[in-house]
Amino acid sequence: MLRTEAAPVAPRTGDAPAREATAATGRRQGRAPAEPRRAPAARDPFLDNAKYLAVLLVAAGHAWEPLREGSRAVTALYTLVYAFHMPVFALISGHLSRHFEATPSQLARLLTGVAIPYIAFETAYTLFTRWSSDDPDRPITLLDPLYLTWYLAALFIWRLTAPAWRAVRRPAPWALAIAALATLTPSLGDDLVLQRVLQFLPYFVLGLRLGERGDARLHDGLPAWTGPWTTLATFACSLTLAACFLACVPRHRTWFTPLGAGTLYAYLLHGFLAQTAEHEGWYGGVWLRHPTGAAILTLLAAALTTALCTPPVRHLRQAVLEKPLRRTLTQLTGR
Repeated sequence: MLRTEAAPVAPRTGDAPAREATAATGRRQGRAPAEPRRAPAARDPFLDNAKYLAVLLVAAGHAWEPLREGSRAVTALYTLVYAFHMPVFALISGHLSRHFEATPSQLARLLTGVAIPYIAFETAYTLFTRWSSDDPDRPITLLDPLYLTWYLAALFIWRLTAPAWRAVRRPAPWALAIAALATLTPSLGDDLVLQRVLQFLPYFVLGLRLGERGDARLHDGLPAWTGPWTTLATFACSLTLAACFLACVPRHRTWFTPLGAGTLYAYLLHGFLAQTAEHEGWYGGVWLRHPTGAAILTLLAAALTTALCTPPVRHLRQAVLEKPLRRTLTQLTGR
């Protein structure tokens, strides 16, 4: 779902004089020396497989949500999936952020790959919700993430803090303590759903510390003091389920490995389909309340989500959104 940062490549000895000459010329002309280019990192099929399977679970969970009432089986599946599918994404996001050092080029990619999509989809979902929720006056605000867009806001914040977490010795316990303490201040959730951002922070920080393949070590009515203990228990439970999920992910290249590169926009776009189905009353059929109907709905959600992961959709969003923004940033920064 999330783009991979390129791994550092050791410089070749023979290129050193040329680099020094280029840097010296830049200094004489009053320009800062350009960042050394990094070779593209080879995509890990394990991570792409995990992202694809996880985004299928996200879509399945949204498809099951209207069927929960009156069905203990669907409710059980829904609860199980929601216990670990977003922690999986946070773990992978942390692992893919382990080389983030806030360099100008990395910040530019963070803007084009996370911040701009957040603005675009937050606006799109607000306009869409005006129709789907019969709320024509719903304001467009970037401080109150709507529906699926909260994860982009969270990823932006998490990735900016990645260099600081790498500098901390044993960062996971500190992140877990922050998440636990955040439950004592519910008002944090008013802007950028910060309480939720902090609740998932330990998974992101743990992802920063995972091995090279990412699999090396695998409310209301309650008193406030229960929040930290609930956070610790939830973290242990969801981390166990996330580890079980990742242990089942194929480590070799499969037919769906290439689809893992397109999960971000599958995650963002499938929500329009889910909300349209609910608004149009497509869940009204009696057949959906039977196990066969729920199974067919799950397969349909998986097929539609798979279609949204395909290269044509990925190329379209790159042409419409990312490439023009990269060109603009290049013209503005000269990089």
